Amino acid sequence: MAQITQSSWKLRKSVAHPGAGNTITYEIDKGGFLEDLLIVARGTVNVTGGTTNGTATADYNPQNLLRMLEVDSVSAGVYPDGTLKRVYPDSVYARHIFDEGVALNDNLGATIAATGSTAICCPWLLRFALPLLQEPNETSLFTQGYTGLQLILYCGSGTDLFSGNDRTWDFSQVVFDIYDRRNQGSPNATEVAVLYESDIVIPINGANQYWNLRDYLSQTQSYLDILAMFQTTSAHTLSDALLNQIRTIEDSNGVAFEQNIRPEALKFRQTSLVKHNSLSQVGMYHIDLAEDFQLSELIYCPAITIDVNNPGGANQDRIILSTRRILMPSVNSKTGAVSFS
Repeated sequence: MAQITQSSWKLRKSVAHPGAGNTITYEIDKGGFLEDLLIVARGTVNVTGGTTNGTATADYNPQNLLRMLEVDSVSAGVYPDGTLKRVYPDSVYARHIFDEGVALNDNLGATIAATGSTAICCPWLLRFALPLLQEPNETSLFTQGYTGLQLILYCGSGTDLFSGNDRTWDFSQVVFDIYDRRNQGSPNATEVAVLYESDIVIPINGANQYWNLRDYLSQTQSYLDILAMFQTTSAHTLSDALLNQIRTIEDSNGVAFEQNIRPEALKFRQTSLVKHNSLSQVGMYHIDLAEDFQLSELIYCPAITIDVNNPGGANQDRIILSTRRILMPSVNSKTGAVSFS
């Protein structure tokens, strides 16, 4: 790859849709520090035949063309490897509202119909340099620190857009464009933190006033924030009817630093991140753990206890718990060597 002298944005590859339920694996180019990956699906979705439309997944159409997005890594020695990102389209779209204060909408305003043809131009954005941080490039990914970096796109099916439908879905006219943006790094070489993002789906089996979610949170990592999305019924519709209260958020020592926070107070706090009041924040709760989004203020191994409703009945309501964790290096005071132990 040519030497990067400034922020560089480039179309890396265009890939034909491989068909419902299949995956796209793209080897990320080495060179410079990776700021973000932008994936855009463009073309036409054709739906024919059948007799049943099913139930539309109202909040995620056409985003559910992808069922999951993942970034995997193989270390070249210093940086840890493994899965850096494994996220649902739900959180990719919700995160953009809080990161940038704007929605990440289809350029054509498309909602894929249960029958007929729909033209789409649908984006997904995976970030490494986080705009909320005081020094965003601290988490830019040093690509040459890995011998392997892969983006894996898991393609959804028609039932991800309309559950229970019996239509024939043709994605053959859809192409995925993969872009990346990267930079040469800063003179003081601060881009050494590694950003991990993952989502976990947690079924709500019943109303619970003191539900501790500690078991769903990694007990070996430091947290920047938590984004909790509450969804109801088989349509996975975002809803404010599920969360009554965040009882406590505790650090690794069991010390509570947030207590008895009601949803409306959370919404008030998070409005400072959303630039346009017209954007819906229904069912979304952004919990910033690091004070002023500084990496020096990360919370190690947090626990969160919540009070929830279950209006949809057992296993019909759910939480998507989306977390951002940061692995910080240790630096040898004598040699200046960086390691991630």
